Amino acid sequence: MSNASPGLAPPTTFILVFAFALAGPVMALAPLGMAPLLIAAAVFATLAQRLRGCTWPSFPPRATGIAVIFLAWCALSLFWALNRPSGARKLVDMVMVFAASLALAGLAEQQDAGQRRRFAMALALGTVAGLILLGEETALGFPLYRLVMGSDNPKLQDLLLSKRSVDAAPLLVWPAALAFERLGRPLFGIVLAILFAIASFKLTAASSTLAMVVSFAILAIAWPRGALAGRLLSIGTVAAFALIIPGAILAYDHLGDHALQVGALDKQHRCSGGHRLEIWHFAAEK
Repeated sequence: MSNASPGLAPPTTFILVFAFALAGPVMALAPLGMAPLLIAAAVFATLAQRLRGCTWPSFPPRATGIAVIFLAWCALSLFWALNRPSGARKLVDMVMVFAASLALAGLAEQQDAGQRRRFAMALALGTVAGLILLGEETALGFPLYRLVMGSDNPKLQDLLLSKRSVDAAPLLVWPAALAFERLGRPLFGIVLAILFAIASFKLTAASSTLAMVVSFAILAIAWPRGALAGRLLSIGTVAAFALIIPGAILAYDHLGDHALQVGALDKQHRCSGGHRLEIWHFAAEK
């Protein structure tokens, strides 16, 4: 007896292919729209699968457990938040995003080989289109964005819109590179990641450049020893949450009066390390 998945319903496949293809352009022009896109894709795909297959997607147990722990910690942090109503609204947004992600992960378990290939193709080509669009908009002064939102939009100041897009782009570039690998074109994926890493030096986001450098380091470790890379990622993720507050205090105490100078230097180079140090030190004291 075959254990192969029967596959997703055709309407569900259409919705997800459309969402994957749209992710790249949305990331380029309106990065804050990625969360609504994720939620909408999960809702419509889940409903379509329910109507055609009479089934609901099952949440992956381990991922669900991690999500619940993380959201519980976020909820606990509201007790010392400076603006609890604002924090509560953001917590609701996060619950919706995590629920949508888990629903999509449950649907992923039902896809067949042909659907997996179509999703990979949509993500890979959509990401390439989005990066080309981002390069065109940045080079030409965001003509499409100005046409829709107006030339006096504050997000156009100091290339803030471009910075947001480039900061978030590694979250899409690496899945797209993996999609190319799944399509039998691993070289395309590596070239895509390298070209974006080089471009990030010339764009506005130091954090994006750092993300790509660290990613390549992890990839170099994962190539011969995937399990070790996975453990390093897990340790790094936990350490980032556990050490951010003591790290902010330690860094601020060592920098002292130089923190404002770092902030001024960051403003000149359009990155926000100094500003974030000030923010995290203030949060750590509270």
